Amino acid sequence: AITTGGSGQAFCQVGVIGEKSTRDGRRQSRLVRGDAEGLRIFTVNHHLGGSERLDMEILYNKDPLQTPEFKVFGDDGWIEAPKDMLFNLLCIKWADDGCYLESFYGENPDAQLVPVSDHSPDGKVCWWHMADGKVLVLHDGMLVEDDSKTLAPLGIVLDRAELKGKEIVVADEGRLAMTYWDNDDAIDGVETCVIHPNDDGSYYRRFQRNKLRRTQEKQREDLAKKFVSKLKSRKNK
Repeated sequence: AITTGGSGQAFCQVGVIGEKSTRDGRRQSRLVRGDAEGLRIFTVNHHLGGSERLDMEILYNKDPLQTPEFKVFGDDGWIEAPKDMLFNLLCIKWADDGCYLESFYGENPDAQLVPVSDHSPDGKVCWWHMADGKVLVLHDGMLVEDDSKTLAPLGIVLDRAELKGKEIVVADEGRLAMTYWDNDDAIDGVETCVIHPNDDGSYYRRFQRNKLRRTQEKQREDLAKKFVSKLKSRKNK
């Protein structure tokens, strides 16, 4: 969006270029060109090979003490999010929707491992609260974090490529989430990967992480290894 304010001000929201840094699937950036007559602000659509759209013209006044003329052009929905990225924006969740893992705990109060994937067949949404209150959602082959109050999506935790061929389990009463997959070279034939939170406690992907958190990560990884034997027995059932 582009808006104008007083005193010759223009406010522009900028987008993202990279596929992994976008939250809603839209990939766009801004481009500013200028000449003796003024400035022009374009949106660059990275879904269409870098096509440009003129969004605003700022025309200089002959009197430099006067405010420039602003021309804002309408948004025609030119940049559309891929359909497979819209699922979570359209999914309304509530505790009795049959997709909430709390029902699993109710039926299996002594369970140490919660098999998330068993509750997400055929693309069905499955969501749960971690012990710290954070909300994770599994749907359409991706793991996403939602805001704990509004249940609106915050960002991707693991994408399809990272989850391909893997299962997700929640352990230690929601204190630990991890993926596991078959690996003949691993101990007991099962490989695990802990889903670590960020420095602020959130889980959605960040690109600059505090290395001091490695000690806490190592503790969770050691805890995950203790559950390998249970995963092995589950696999052989």
